[in-house]
Amino acid sequence: YADKLLALLKAMGFQDHSLRGEAERSGILSVVQPGLDTNRLYESLKNRGLYTSVRDNRLRVSPHAYHPEESFEKIQRIFEDALEECRKV
Repeated sequence: YADKLLALLKAMGFQDHSLRGEAERSGILSVVQPGLDTNRLYESLKNRGLYTSVRDNRLRVSPHAYHPEESFEKIQRIFEDALEECRKV
């Protein structure tokens, strides 16, 4: 699920800062949306019911194996809506 979510986020312009080496790999993604305030994005996602965290000015996302396949469509919509809100001045 982490790989699928990472592909979705990259398609939205996020940069990956996750540890992706074979010995370092985990289910936690660390991403940045260039030009956006990570804390503002975090708050916008939280207000939409998507819980993430911020560490070192990077958004940390941890998808779980129990998410049904169709939940990725909802996650994508939430991210798109949050990004749109954060891009407004």
